[in-house]
Amino acid sequence: MNFLLLFFTIFSATLACDIGVIDSNIIFNNYKKKDTLEKKLENFKLLQEQQLLKEKNTLLKIEEKILKKKQPTSKEKNNLAKLEKKLEEKTAESQKQIDIQQQEYLSELQRDISIAALIIGKEEDLDILLDRSALIYGGVDITNKVLESLNNPKTIPLDSTKYFEDNFIN
Repeated sequence: MNFLLLFFTIFSATLACDIGVIDSNIIFNNYKKKDTLEKKLENFKLLQEQQLLKEKNTLLKIEEKILKKKQPTSKEKNNLAKLEKKLEEKTAESQKQIDIQQQEYLSELQRDISIAALIIGKEEDLDILLDRSALIYGGVDITNKVLESLNNPKTIPLDSTKYFEDNFIN
């Protein structure tokens, strides 16, 4: 008997919740800031590649100079090996920096989307907010409102902690 009472209480509470839904893929793919950050990342990658190319060209010149000799010394061979290793390390470090930059940009986009969805969800008096991929049926779709607020920065100040605290933290 207690089990049935608990079940009906939980079921009733679930029915009383207003569930909001967003399609994060649609939002992510249509968020204008994504294009800006992708361009920044491309520029960062190009800069890294240019720096590596300079290093590689320097290494090739040194290698060419050493190999022109009929009998390169072991010291010259060791120096060349050290330079090659240094270039490999710089290449790995460059890729690491690119990965870090990409992750920072993705985190920034996810933060913006989450904040906008939370603000719109609260303004719509929604109790629960789910991604479309986690929901089979139902819910109030606020995808377009979230996307509109993201692409029109005057709508919601995403960088304003004060706005968030004033409006949503009790």
